[in-house]
Amino acid sequence: MQRYRSGIFWHFTGSPRGVDWSSIRRPSDILKTGKPAQDTDAADTAIKILESQKLLGTCVERVSETQETEKFCCVTDIPLKDLHNHAKHYGRVAIGFSATRIHKNFLPVIYIPTDQIPASKEYVKPNEDALDWAHQCYKNGNYQEAEYYEQMAWSAYGERVISALDESAAGTYFVNFIKVTDFSSKDEDTFYSEREWRHIGDFEFLPQHVEAVIAPKSQIGRLREYLSSHPEYSKQRSASLVSWEFVDSA
Repeated sequence: MQRYRSGIFWHFTGSPRGVDWSSIRRPSDILKTGKPAQDTDAADTAIKILESQKLLGTCVERVSETQETEKFCCVTDIPLKDLHNHAKHYGRVAIGFSATRIHKNFLPVIYIPTDQIPASKEYVKPNEDALDWAHQCYKNGNYQEAEYYEQMAWSAYGERVISALDESAAGTYFVNFIKVTDFSSKDEDTFYSEREWRHIGDFEFLPQHVEAVIAPKSQIGRLREYLSSHPEYSKQRSASLVSWEFVDSA
């Protein structure tokens, strides 16, 4: 397998609270709104997800002035050795799902720079009533008034750029899998390196779909206790518990 692919897709549970994702265009924008959750809070969220066996689709992103995505949940296709870059913005606790389960329920995101969003032009027509008044004034010799109405008629004329994705049902659906971000060699300036996959709405999973849980050593005991004390997890092939300190040094 190529090293930029992972057999496990990760969902991080420590995103800063209250982020308006519709205004975020690069990872560094996230930290302007707040810091990632504390390890304890991120572990609490992970346990709630494992308990409910559901990722909630709560995120909405703005694609253009006229379009937003539907609510979605997401995972990232990042190999273990590179997860430390992701943690800077999303915390140090993550649940890893089997790739086969994700492939059947999620789609990869398409990254598009701001200046390359597919668009078309719509022409705005002049004000017909004002044009009629202008013609009438010209006939009556009221040239100053005629010029006034003519200017009014054409002041609204022009072109409006609209998203080409508005033009079909298929286009509207695939808006949900577009992420607007510029490309850069610096991870903090582009989302491209996150290799995001999305599921529209809530994503339900079974315990056997959980391959691993990553958390700092201070939270490993809590997570081990939870998994071992819940039959739906303990009866299944147990998920690997991996310390964040190991990942960070790998």
